[in-house]
Amino acid sequence: YLNTGYSKGMVMLSNGNILLSSDAAGPDVTSAGGVVEVDMLGFVRKEYAVEGGYHHDAYEMKNGNLLILTNDIKSTSFADYIVELDRTTGKVVKEWKLKEICDKIDNTVSGFYPTWGWINSITYDYEHDDLILSLRNMNSVMSLDYETSEINWILGEKKYWTDKYDKYLIKGMGRDFIYPAGQHSV
Repeated sequence: YLNTGYSKGMVMLSNGNILLSSDAAGPDVTSAGGVVEVDMLGFVRKEYAVEGGYHHDAYEMKNGNLLILTNDIKSTSFADYIVELDRTTGKVVKEWKLKEICDKIDNTVSGFYPTWGWINSITYDYEHDDLILSLRNMNSVMSLDYETSEINWILGEKKYWTDKYDKYLIKGMGRDFIYPAGQHSV
């Protein structure tokens, strides 16, 4: 039983607990101040503050660490930053700044507006060691190399990306193929 307004993404954890947004206010109206791990009775077992807040989704790695969708508070954009939290210490052990990653290829894409990418879902592909992201405002799904942060591929219509991204774009096949649009999950 939860008697507090936990309102952002819910993730089932391998230990049977649930990861939810904390009830603390985040740095902006779209995020909570962090995440809480609650048991099935609603008792908070752990709480993790996240500097940039928590929005939309998280993912539990096999090593127990958490991939958290957050905001880089020093950036001019938001909802395009991912951190990996160590579950024991609550410290950030790795980060991916999608704006910086994309700006290395072409900085005009992430300059459209502050919510250009709007990552709203994340998962980890163990077979390829990749992060798979849903970029809601780019109507695309993207794969990033976990170690190098390099873009592997983008499943999205060409009209959302400049020519400099052509080598990353997956071309849909078949007469009935439809690219993602407005997706909220990988």
